[in-house]
Amino acid sequence: MTHSYPLKNLPTPVQLLIRPMLLISLGLHGLLLFLPTGAERNPIVEKEETVKITQLPSSSKPAAKPASKSAAKPAAKKVKPARRAVAINRPRAIVTPAPRIEPRQASAAGEQARRELVAASASGETSGTDQQAEASGAESPFADFPHYSGAEPGCFGKESCQKTADPLGKVDAHFAKQLPAKKYQVQSVSNEADKKVYQVSKGGATQFLNLFTSDGGTVYVLAPEPLNSLDDLKAAVEVPEGLYVTLSKLGGEPADDTNFDDPDNFFAKLSSEDEAGSVLAAELRSEIDGSPQLVSGQTPEKVYNGLQPQLQSNGIEISEVKPYGGGSLYKLHKGSFTGYLNLVPSKDRTGTIVVVWTGSPN
Repeated sequence: MTHSYPLKNLPTPVQLLIRPMLLISLGLHGLLLFLPTGAERNPIVEKEETVKITQLPSSSKPAAKPASKSAAKPAAKKVKPARRAVAINRPRAIVTPAPRIEPRQASAAGEQARRELVAASASGETSGTDQQAEASGAESPFADFPHYSGAEPGCFGKESCQKTADPLGKVDAHFAKQLPAKKYQVQSVSNEADKKVYQVSKGGATQFLNLFTSDGGTVYVLAPEPLNSLDDLKAAVEVPEGLYVTLSKLGGEPADDTNFDDPDNFFAKLSSEDEAGSVLAAELRSEIDGSPQLVSGQTPEKVYNGLQPQLQSNGIEISEVKPYGGGSLYKLHKGSFTGYLNLVPSKDRTGTIVVVWTGSPN
């Protein structure tokens, strides 16, 4: 049988304590229910630590971001077609190199110059001839060009063309050894069985050494541009060495018909596009030698003031004639050579275009 113990059966002091204790117990239990436990705090601390670690290496690749549906596909960039070279049937220029000095002549000349210099020093005077020769030497970086021993000048009626009975391979080996030894910078342009062309630079001047097989031997010549064949060499115009050596120091860049204010004065045909969209290069007039050069940042007057003393120091006479093509025109003469130098302001007036004519354009 179950017995119950009502509060009224307890002693009076006990009854007075039970009620406050019951209320205190209920309050403590309620407070414990609202306090966070250790299990609940750990995830929060772990999450904060994960966020703060930013430099841990990861072996997995980051997931690719999904492409936005609203992003528009970029339009394909239109590429301007490159200009296509067009063969131009016009004479090329070749350079008359400085005359060769035989070893004995050089020794005698050197000894004579030494004696004159000693005499001038003793008298306290300096020879103007020596100064001029010194200046002239400074303007001729190719004065010590290592010609092939035994080669004779005058092939195809041109003094600058050198010919030898030795095969092309032997002549080529000579220049491969001697040009670097003379401090020339050499770069191969064409390497064929019967033709070799090298870009040769020294002292800020650049020329092209062209070697061809001819009648069982070899011919070679310096030119301001590469020659494609013996026919180009035979039709080439011979010019003084100092002309292109001086012009190469201007640091110009090739100019096309878009650089000219009036290109019809210089081009037989202007650049155009064919049906396929390729750009056809313009064709220069046949009397123009080489490629016109654009010298940026200089006026025609400034270019002329820099060229005139250098050309004269190389023995090239220069005189102004009737202007042409919107620019000044100068007649050039040395020995059997007569040409024309045209200095034309560029279309945007930020530079000068240098054009060499083998005949008068007027």
